[in-house]
Amino acid sequence: PPPPHATREHHPTAPHHIPSPRRPAIRTPFRSEYLTDQVVTQLRCTPLFMTVCQIREAVAAYAPIGRNSMRSALKYAAVAAAAATLPLAVAGSAGASSPSAAPAAHQWTSTRWAGGPLLPVATNHVFGIGYASVTLRGDTARVTVDATGLLNGVPHAMHIHVDGNGTCPTAAASREHNGHRSIDVADAMKDYGMIGASLTTSGDTSPASALAVSRFPDKGTFHYSRTIQLSADTVKNIDAGKAVLVVHGIDYNHNGTYDNVLGASELDASLPAEATDPALCGTLYR
Repeated sequence: PPPPHATREHHPTAPHHIPSPRRPAIRTPFRSEYLTDQVVTQLRCTPLFMTVCQIREAVAAYAPIGRNSMRSALKYAAVAAAAATLPLAVAGSAGASSPSAAPAAHQWTSTRWAGGPLLPVATNHVFGIGYASVTLRGDTARVTVDATGLLNGVPHAMHIHVDGNGTCPTAAASREHNGHRSIDVADAMKDYGMIGASLTTSGDTSPASALAVSRFPDKGTFHYSRTIQLSADTVKNIDAGKAVLVVHGIDYNHNGTYDNVLGASELDASLPAEATDPALCGTLYR
């Protein structure tokens, strides 16, 4: 029965029940620091469950940040799922071949695939997300990168890094740069290693083109796809699951341009650090 103070005798217009109080909305600040080390380091997936884990990583990374970013996360999780199923589709096609098609099936055994989500580098105030994949046959690689949420209208250098730990830097790698805690290339070197290939849009793709800023994507949202030749060392790192793809270029203070808020780049003093600091990073999982 309703409590006395809620009965019609005491309040003729009152309802026979008192509704539960509305649960207050939970608001979370839009800050990349919520991409904690625990989120980035604990979400590691085996090849068998790669599709599920890639979606989980993208959603988990953006769940605390808001609906708009969540939509971006789901969009690129869908790209991740589509790319992750490609090797399975190829394998299934090869398995269904007749005995007379055995040479073609054997030819596919030399083709390998690696890929994974690209997540914001901790402490660098990045709100983007992406996905990368490499289809490798011998030393020839088809490299595909999709990214969104980066600074628009400025070059974003991209590289496959090798000979490191095969991981992306966590907040523990950050240092003070011009009075601001962030991660530059030198800070992250032990995690993802040296440059094995420069993902330019044209021309040379060797480490010598690492800072060829006129030959990298210059949009905040872009799709990159190019077939390139890789060094033997880069191929070895990809096959070992220790290659890392990094997209550079951040807007640390969110003023719409690369400036000297973090000082000059340690790679080239003529460039601001924002232009070369890592923005998105992801291990190329086998």
